[in-house]
Amino acid sequence: MSALLNSVTNSVAQCDLVVDAYDTPVTPGYGILTFVCSGAAFQPPQTQSGVDPNNYTPTFNLPQYYTALAITTASTCINYAATGEGPPTPITSGKQVLMYSTRSYLYCASYSNAPSTGGTLPSFGISWVSGATSWSQNFPTVTTPARTGVFQGSSATVVDANTPATPGAGTV
Repeated sequence: MSALLNSVTNSVAQCDLVVDAYDTPVTPGYGILTFVCSGAAFQPPQTQSGVDPNNYTPTFNLPQYYTALAITTASTCINYAATGEGPPTPITSGKQVLMYSTRSYLYCASYSNAPSTGGTLPSFGISWVSGATSWSQNFPTVTTPARTGVFQGSSATVVDANTPATPGAGTV
């Protein structure tokens, strides 16, 4: 994967939702979303100390419906085992994360309790810092679809347990 940032300070990258063969599409209610920034997985800038790996501290506030944010070096957030990588690493605002400037990372964002009628997951941003090195990334709004397949007004008929059901006879 190509580098997003090599040694940039105070830059802002736009992130995009990824829907591919490895991950599920945006689902009603809850799910896990995969994001890339500036069209590729991101690489943290190398710090002035040149030490690798290094501790980077994220700062972010997850908006309504988002429940967790993680990073991964796998090419997917859900089926990561198929890539030979470990599970995504959860990140917490204000808590240091050990990352390599030579590795590429994706974001994995979990959400739940989104409206079953469909809705919008709000945009948000994240800022990273390690010493004098810093950068920011912005995540877009994401539209969740309405839940389908809800059976309203359906009824069932109880059939005598001793009477076998006959396919196509109109009784189940």
